[in-house]
Amino acid sequence: MRVTDFTLTQAHAMFYSPLQLLVSRPDRMAVVAVAFLALTVWLYYVRRRFAWAAAIGAAAWGAFAVWERYAMSRGWDIRVDLLFIWPAILALTVGCILFSIRRRHSLSLRSALIATSIVAVVYGVAAIDRRARRAEHREQHELRSAQQAPSAP
Repeated sequence: MRVTDFTLTQAHAMFYSPLQLLVSRPDRMAVVAVAFLALTVWLYYVRRRFAWAAAIGAAAWGAFAVWERYAMSRGWDIRVDLLFIWPAILALTVGCILFSIRRRHSLSLRSALIATSIVAVVYGVAAIDRRARRAEHREQHELRSAQQAPSAP
């Protein structure tokens, strides 16, 4: 694929694909919140100072999980709110990771690589999940097509 072939739809799909792992899954959001909470506790014991950035990340993901549970209970299927929430939570997550693992006053290359790796893993898992869902959808479509095809006498 050439760079000029990259469309806005592909950019949108790439940016929002990790969200597909989390939509209607507040339990997965709670896992992310617990991971940030564990990072907060670990950094406190390692550095002997409170990691505010990790605590903010835990609170944000916890609030996102509560909001998702509320949206599910109301039966909302069209989620325009995610167009605003997802970019904010993604930026907050990356920022919290960077500020949590940075050194005293400078951001090291190692810290930036760790944060980038975490985001890359999330995108990779989302891509694998998306491929699996497409394959499952394709199989269901082929099965329905085979069932609807008239049998020859």
